[in-house]
Amino acid sequence: MSAFALIEENDIVHTAGSGVAIANGHDITLSSNSIVSCGRDSSGNWFAMPFATAAVMWDYYGTGPGLFYNNLITGTSGGLVRPNPQNNPMSSDLWTPDLTDPGNSVTPNAFSDPCMTTDGLNLQAEDAARTSWAQKAAAENEAIGDQHHD
Repeated sequence: MSAFALIEENDIVHTAGSGVAIANGHDITLSSNSIVSCGRDSSGNWFAMPFATAAVMWDYYGTGPGLFYNNLITGTSGGLVRPNPQNNPMSSDLWTPDLTDPGNSVTPNAFSDPCMTTDGLNLQAEDAARTSWAQKAAAENEAIGDQHHD
């Protein structure tokens, strides 16, 4: 079981499943995370799973309010696209079936769904999110990729 965790300021781009999730535990906060996932690859094929969601709070193991409480999703932005039952794009930003457990809450999030347009999907939204992430990592002198050397 997880407890007393803070998951913050992550950039998730091009994911097949959920972006960030609380699936077990208590006193867990997801804060200021960005998820941008358009659901299709450059060939137009779906890679997003039918259940994918940008941010999730779900008592996956069914432990109940005795072990699943005081969890929070806040400040999440971006958006995730997945196929609907007719295989058309649909926004899937937030799924929180367990907000009734004590202390579980969702405060304002800023889902703008940059992948969705009136004309279809904007796959360039992922490129922009990836570029933004790379610039942030470079500004912080973060090493990207495998750092093992033989």
